[in-house]
Amino acid sequence: MAQQELVIFVAPLGVNEALLKPLTRHFRRHGFEPVVADFHWRDTRETLRQKLDRLGALVDRGQASGKGVSLIGCSGGGSVALNVFAEHTAKISKVVNLCGRLKVGDHHDLDESAKGQMALYVESIKAWEARSSQLDPSARARILTLRPGHGDEFVPADTVTVDGAFNQALPTFEHILSIILGLTLLSGRVVRFLRS
Repeated sequence: MAQQELVIFVAPLGVNEALLKPLTRHFRRHGFEPVVADFHWRDTRETLRQKLDRLGALVDRGQASGKGVSLIGCSGGGSVALNVFAEHTAKISKVVNLCGRLKVGDHHDLDESAKGQMALYVESIKAWEARSSQLDPSARARILTLRPGHGDEFVPADTVTVDGAFNQALPTFEHILSIILGLTLLSGRVVRFLRS
């Protein structure tokens, strides 16, 4: 019997794994092994590089155990998941960005002087934006981005997508509600993408 695909969920900015776990348990019924990776956003003693390396080691352990590995980044975890994907492309089956900002874009709403976890958030977005052009078309085809179709008060819609990826809008509004629904009642499109 084939081992379950490991699906690593990267928690949003300021959210710990205990809050995200209940929303991911049902993925087991679909044949996946959900693991919530707490990115430790509040621990600003660690650099972004150290945090990405910890997630990369989790990917390596999953693959070494013979399991396929996919990533789902929620909100601030979206750029983190894609940074890890860019560094471990051959080891990761699919990656999903759920309502996460991936570009600075033409917007001027990111506070460059932000401290702590906000500084890590901005750094992760810029890191992904700088490396996103390095992915080839076959890697881009393994990315799904989801955004609220009726507006997100935190993340501009044009900063969520990836050229050449599957970019879709959920029939939702509001940032947090869309993440919750994208992981639960509307998770069918995520499940289908991971299985495809």
